[in-house]
Amino acid sequence: MRAYQDTGADGMFLVGARKKSEIEAVAKAARIPLLLGAIGSEIDDAQFLAEHGVRIALLGHQPVMSAFEAIRACMQAQRDGLALPAQPDKALMKTITRSDAYENWTSEFL
Repeated sequence: MRAYQDTGADGMFLVGARKKSEIEAVAKAARIPLLLGAIGSEIDDAQFLAEHGVRIALLGHQPVMSAFEAIRACMQAQRDGLALPAQPDKALMKTITRSDAYENWTSEFL
């Protein structure tokens, strides 16, 4: 941790910490923000993490897993001729994909 800080690292990504004592030990040495990967239940405490320099705490891959399940459910519904699961409306899709910015960029580029 100290060597990375001394070379000018802006933050440290920690993977595998599962106990508060591990976070406390790292926080004592850290002068840079911490990003914590896949936290365990013992340290699933936002206030504790913030007090120990953790600025981002990843909770695993739930968004990706949810997307996989949505794809599976949609494909199964299509295969079986059933009603499709809920779909985002056009306004939300425009926001998510930033289609206005994309259209401006392509106009400028082309």
